[in-house]
Amino acid sequence: MVGLTNKLAPALLVTAGGPAPGGWLPMHGQDMPDPGCVLDEMQRCVLCMLLAPTGYGLCSMHELAVAVGDHETAELAVVGLHAEGLVHRLDGFVFATRPVTRAHELDVLGGRPRF
Repeated sequence: MVGLTNKLAPALLVTAGGPAPGGWLPMHGQDMPDPGCVLDEMQRCVLCMLLAPTGYGLCSMHELAVAVGDHETAELAVVGLHAEGLVHRLDGFVFATRPVTRAHELDVLGGRPRF
C-alpha cells in the first residue's frame, strides 16, 4: 500500500494547492502596478531631467538615480532609452539625442517651429 500513494492522480492527493478556504487568492483586492508602465514612467522621468529648460542637457547616472529613486531602476531606464536611440551615453553621463531634443522643442511650442 505504501507504493500506491505515489501512483495516485494528483487530484486525489491532499495538498495545499489552490485558493484559500474563502476562495480568494492572496492580495486579491490589491492592484499591482504593471512593470512595463513603471519602466515607462522612469524613462519619462529621465527624459524630463535631460530636457529640462533649467538643466544643461547632460546628467550623471548618480543624478538620474537620485531623481528616479535608485541606481538599478535608473540604469534600466537609461539602457532602454539608449537601445531605442533616444539618449547617448558617455562614461558615467547621459544626454538626449538631437532628434529627441528637437521633437521636444516642437512639442513645447505646440507643433509650430520657432523662427
